[in-house]
Amino acid sequence: MSLSLTYAGWRNYTEIKYNGTKYGFAPGMTRTDIPEEFIRKEIVPSLKYDAKMWVVGGLEDPDDQTIAMQEVIKETPVEETTTPMQVNAPVVEADATAVSPDLSSLTRAKLMSLASKMGLKVSPSDKKIDLIERLQGE
Repeated sequence: MSLSLTYAGWRNYTEIKYNGTKYGFAPGMTRTDIPEEFIRKEIVPSLKYDAKMWVVGGLEDPDDQTIAMQEVIKETPVEETTTPMQVNAPVVEADATAVSPDLSSLTRAKLMSLASKMGLKVSPSDKKIDLIERLQGE
């Protein structure tokens, strides 16, 4: 059985070279024309050290890292069902004018969102310093 090699890396394109022949890969691309000797000699050992940019198909060894990686990828997350809890404590609404004192750590987009939630007029041309002054002044 021949081995297949799938590129699972982040680059748009990558090449491997073996015996003067270049083999090109795009993300998610699987090739079966790569020499098995190269895959077993170069790729499979790297998978044992957590290399995640290659997936080797057709290996017979069930303890191989690629098979374990494929099982993890195929696992579906389990959805937990929760029942609503009854709370007897009174509901206290947050004061709309209460603003965190460290506004400079927020991004401009977060500041614009906060200002609009507080009912302040926001313009796309507002600068971060203007938004901070407006939020602290209100």
